[in-house]
Amino acid sequence: MPPTAPDTVPARLPSVEEADGVNLSGTLRGTLLSIIGLVVALAAIGIALYDELVMAGGWFVESFGAAGVGLAFAVLDCIFLPIPHDTFLGLGLAGGLSLWEVSVAGSIGSLVGGAAGFLLARKVASRPRFQHILSTRGRRAYLIVRKYGTLGVAIGALSPLPYTMCAWAAGALDMDFRRFLVVSLLRVPRVVFYAWLIERSLQVAGAS
Repeated sequence: MPPTAPDTVPARLPSVEEADGVNLSGTLRGTLLSIIGLVVALAAIGIALYDELVMAGGWFVESFGAAGVGLAFAVLDCIFLPIPHDTFLGLGLAGGLSLWEVSVAGSIGSLVGGAAGFLLARKVASRPRFQHILSTRGRRAYLIVRKYGTLGVAIGALSPLPYTMCAWAAGALDMDFRRFLVVSLLRVPRVVFYAWLIERSLQVAGAS
C-alpha cells in the first residue's frame, strides 16, 4: 500500500496541551550556538574562498543591487525554503554594499515577507497540506507561538527558529495583525546584528 500523501494525512495542528510542554531553553541555547557557528563558518569560508566570495558578491550586486537582498528576505520570510537569509547579506556586503544598505534592504524585505506570510497563513489555515507542513517542519515554531503569543513571535524574530513558520503560526492562530506587525519590528535589530557580524568576518578574512 503506497504511503499516504500529505494532502490525505488527517490535519491536526498541535494541541494546547502539547504547547504547554514547550520550554525555551533549547531555543536560547540554539541562538548562542548559531551565532558562534555563523562567525566560525564565515571566517573559514572567507579565509579559504575570499576571492571567490567577492567575485560572487560583485555579480550579485551588479545584477540585483540592494533590492536583491530585500527581495530574497521577502521571499524567504513569506515562503519556507531551506536557504539561509544570511547568504544574501554576505553576498551584498562582499559585493560592495554598505552595512547600512544591506541592513535597510534586509529589514524591509523581512517585514514585508513576514506580513505576507501571516496573511497567507490566515487564508489557508484550514487546508490539510498547510496544517501538515506547520505541524511537522514548523512544529516547534507553532508550539512556541501558540504558548507564548506575541512573545513567541518575538522569539522567532530574534532566534534561529524559522521565522516563516512563526509568521505562519501567528496567522493560523488568528493573532491580531497590528500586534504581529509591531512585534515583527524585532526583525530589524536581528538583521542589523547579523549583517554587522558578517561585515566584521569579511574584514578579518580580507586582512588575512
